[in-house]
Amino acid sequence: MIAKCFIIVGLIFIGVESVSSNDSVLQPLQNKNGKWGYINDSGRCMIPPIFDEAYNFCDNLARVKTCGKYGYINKKGNFVVSAQFANAHDFSYCLAAVMVTEKGRNLWGYINTNGCFVICPQFTSAGDFSAGLANVKINGNEYLINDWGEVRKIIKGH
Repeated sequence: MIAKCFIIVGLIFIGVESVSSNDSVLQPLQNKNGKWGYINDSGRCMIPPIFDEAYNFCDNLARVKTCGKYGYINKKGNFVVSAQFANAHDFSYCLAAVMVTEKGRNLWGYINTNGCFVICPQFTSAGDFSAGLANVKINGNEYLINDWGEVRKIIKGH
């Protein structure tokens, strides 16, 4: 089955930022019905507008939302990590903060680009990694953790 996309005059461009790779530049694009897809640098639709939300590609994966859940797609529009998370961040240094609901609690952890948890959900909030560290909170206390989940510095708390 071949999916066809047509660019319609009057499309809404919101938060468009190009991302380059070896073979393509894809930009998120919202259509007049509010659905998101991706176009290349020539304006050709490469991934049909079927998502409720779509974000830029980071580490060759883009965060998208469908049916109320977040997941990650590749540049062909295929899910690499299924839409299963209550909330999610973009990948940074090959790790993405994702939120799951366990026993009525929203907890954040980190997955790799294969969708496997490398740092189990345990945080009440989680930031993106930068220079090998991420800011997280547990019960109101703030910490900096490394990409193994080890506390490197206590920011606020005991």
